[in-house]
Amino acid sequence: MKQMPNVVLYPLEEGKKILHGAGYEIGDVVLTKPISNKELGNKLRIVRQQTRLDGRVDLIVAYEAPVVTGKEV
Repeated sequence: MKQMPNVVLYPLEEGKKILHGAGYEIGDVVLTKPISNKELGNKLRIVRQQTRLDGRVDLIVAYEAPVVTGKEV
């Protein structure tokens, strides 16, 4: 059996393309974020991948970097 590509830390769309290219189907894509109400960045990265029993791959994603607003100190 061929080993699944590790796409952790890849941008979401790039990671999905790699997995599709290797023959894997994407399951759920779940966003994780901090509890605070800070504005989030706009680029999603994969922070975890998990294979289901049915062979699909679930991806946990987070925003790459927070958007800094306001005055710098």
